[in-house]
Amino acid sequence: CYPEDVTHEGQDLPKAKSAWDRCRSFLQSDFYELVMGLLIIANSISMFVEFEFQGYVVGHSLDYPRMQKPPEQVWPSAQHVFDTMNLAFTITFLVDIVLRIGFLRSEFFRLSFNWLDF
Repeated sequence: CYPEDVTHEGQDLPKAKSAWDRCRSFLQSDFYELVMGLLIIANSISMFVEFEFQGYVVGHSLDYPRMQKPPEQVWPSAQHVFDTMNLAFTITFLVDIVLRIGFLRSEFFRLSFNWLDF
């Protein structure tokens, strides 16, 4: 009788990873971390641009000389675009943290870098 992980010639067989293990590995991969990092940078840039727009709104309401045109005329649909982008980033980051907590369980909390997510 042979052990389960040994062939009849005595060679070790690599065990196939389950879907659960593949998801855990993917969520800890450099590629996944890079994509999430790029999304964080993209979100930061969109927030910078939104703050610039909000500054124009405030400047216009205070009758600042260089901000005579209404914000809707200068940046049409800007607020709608910012709201949509904010919602998309929020959903993306929420799904990310739910997946990582769900698949990594207590291991998620052992990595101090993940504490920044809260």
